[in-house]
Amino acid sequence: MVDCRRIRTGPRSRARIKPGEILALHRRTRAFLDATLATPHDGPTAVVTHHAPHPDRLPDPRADLRWCYASDLCDLIHARGPALWVHGHVHTAADYRVGATRVVCNPRGHAEEVSGFEPGRTLHAGG
Repeated sequence: MVDCRRIRTGPRSRARIKPGEILALHRRTRAFLDATLATPHDGPTAVVTHHAPHPDRLPDPRADLRWCYASDLCDLIHARGPALWVHGHVHTAADYRVGATRVVCNPRGHAEEVSGFEPGRTLHAGG
């Protein structure tokens, strides 16, 4: 994966990130999302992440690389039920549901791509 050749472990570090470090960061971030979504509050919840929370909706047919673009967070989504989940990283627009959660991606993409980008799109979490 290109990330393991390009991403460094810190701003002044020359050490390259390793897959085990990426997995540890993922687990820590997932735990943060779970704890945060478990915290009671008034109103609907919106989550914004870089990667998609559901791998089955990716436009790229290369199944061997799905983990580079999405994490399977379906159990977290079903358990915590955020109203809206917005993500990036993929270059094709998407609007679908995982359980009661609306999942949306509205990417600009690269100049030569047709991504389905809607520049004036507005989203509302909940009613």
